[in-house]
Amino acid sequence: MLIENELKLFNTSIISEYIDDRYRQNKLYADAPAPRSEQRQYIWRFEQDWFKLADVMLRHPDTLNADEQKKAQKQLRDTLISLTPLFQHFPYFMSESFTILDCMLAPIFIRLKQMGIELPKQQCRPIFLYCQRIFSRPSFLKSMTLQEKNRFQEFLAKE
Repeated sequence: MLIENELKLFNTSIISEYIDDRYRQNKLYADAPAPRSEQRQYIWRFEQDWFKLADVMLRHPDTLNADEQKKAQKQLRDTLISLTPLFQHFPYFMSESFTILDCMLAPIFIRLKQMGIELPKQQCRPIFLYCQRIFSRPSFLKSMTLQEKNRFQEFLAKE
């Protein structure tokens, strides 16, 4: 949820587009229509697949279904392993520059351990290097609450 002055937004796509429009000097979306549409398509895919799996794994223990959790863990782990090559050609997700896609992926990647997902270190090295780049960005560190910084301190660069 984003609350700014009298504005209250709760949909991730709407929040991300609002931030991109509001803070034009730090553009997250591509300017050209085709790449921008491609970014939106990836966001849709993340929301439909990865975020739904994360929701299953991050449920409160009282409402967690162990079978669903195991299935979701395997599905997300297998997906990430198969998509590892996408992270090896560019410093950011399929791009030379930091974009909205990196903003969408960072919360998933920093919570992999919390979701019970362990990726093979050698095979997924490009993902681990990608995470180091994202988690060490000053903007990423500034976006976290103190509670999040404490919870995920093992993944964060020293400030």
